[in-house]
Amino acid sequence: MRIPYTRLWPSLAAFFFSVGHELSAQVPYQDKPFLQDYSVKYYINKPATTLSGVACDRNGVIQVFSSEGLLHTADGDFLHPGTLQPDQTYRFMKDIKLQAIGSLDQQLVYLSQKAVVSNAWAGKLYTEHQLPKATIFAGKPDLTFLVSDGSALQVVKDTKVLWKGALPADEVVGAQFQPTTNVFWILGKKSLYSLSGTDFKLAKVLDGSGFTAFALTPKQKVIIGTNDGYIEFDAISKKQIGTIHQKLPWTEITAVAEVGSKVWFGTTKGAFSMRPDGKFDYYYGERWLPAIRSLALPKAQRIRYWF
Repeated sequence: MRIPYTRLWPSLAAFFFSVGHELSAQVPYQDKPFLQDYSVKYYINKPATTLSGVACDRNGVIQVFSSEGLLHTADGDFLHPGTLQPDQTYRFMKDIKLQAIGSLDQQLVYLSQKAVVSNAWAGKLYTEHQLPKATIFAGKPDLTFLVSDGSALQVVKDTKVLWKGALPADEVVGAQFQPTTNVFWILGKKSLYSLSGTDFKLAKVLDGSGFTAFALTPKQKVIIGTNDGYIEFDAISKKQIGTIHQKLPWTEITAVAEVGSKVWFGTTKGAFSMRPDGKFDYYYGERWLPAIRSLALPKAQRIRYWF
């Protein structure tokens, strides 16, 4: 049966009018800008060189402490890897037997076999200590420093040793100063201690095992990395918060740092940072880190944590 055109046209007209009205009512998609992480990598010309510390000053100058002395970043940019080159900004630094690098008040500070020194403050900082094998140090704004060689501890200022001590049956692996509470925090391989910055009273606040590194956060927390996860500790109540965190991209933690508003973890399988939603941003492989060319994680875990 054929339908007369005179009866079909009104139906077609109504259909196209309806479709056109719906199309005109649709809101066009708006592209929204977003931040994309990228990595600028710096390679070492001498493969046997070992790196043991890095610090940055208020001017954005980055220095790396290595077995070859002080290094600085050179020529790195997006999609253009740079290198680590010998730092010759202050030539006399070559004659000082440096053993560690750090920062205080956004200035670069160094630990030598004899003293804590710096080129900042018009070069006036030269605080002697009595630990020739010291590799760990932390400072207060008044230029008082806690120094350790892993066994002994000393608090020094100017040419005076204000306090001496040690961690009973433990080895020091890190030290940091917390300005808000005027306390030095000292991490051992199996314990955490606080040392008052006023009367230098040493107190154990936490027992554990496998401690490797730690960081202090603005929220009065101590984040302790271990060889199998990390622990959160309340610096005010002196109590551990919950149980050890092990649902991580990788649990063998070697470094912890609070950068900006994020806590970062260095591990034997790359680095990751905590996000506000409780998840992690995980960086592993040559795309992000030099000299890491294979992704040895199980496929399911790799997909879960790669972003």
